[in-house]
Amino acid sequence: MKTFLSGRHDPLIVKVIEALRGIPDSQYETNIYDLGLIRDIDSDSHGNISVTMVLRDDCPRGTDLACDVQDVVLSTEHVASCAILIVNDPPWTRDCIVPEIRNTIFDDPKIGIAKADDCR
Repeated sequence: MKTFLSGRHDPLIVKVIEALRGIPDSQYETNIYDLGLIRDIDSDSHGNISVTMVLRDDCPRGTDLACDVQDVVLSTEHVASCAILIVNDPPWTRDCIVPEIRNTIFDDPKIGIAKADDCR
């Protein structure tokens, strides 16, 4: 199994990441991947994908979002199966957001969202 952290150049994982970037977040004007909701992506040589994700406490879509992730991943070419694991430790915080996006969403660094050291 390869994780997207060590296998970003794996063509299938790259396709999955591109597909996940097509899922918008309902509250922030960005996608769920750049928002930091995807913690890990594993793949094997048979096209089986495992996505570990976190849900924001204030997410109105909750587990429906996990279903969207699974649907999008399964529609990606060469993906045979997709398992979704929802975790909450560490919880999602603003530090999980890609820095370039975070800076555009939050003008005030004291927005009131807790910080965490281990998002991805």
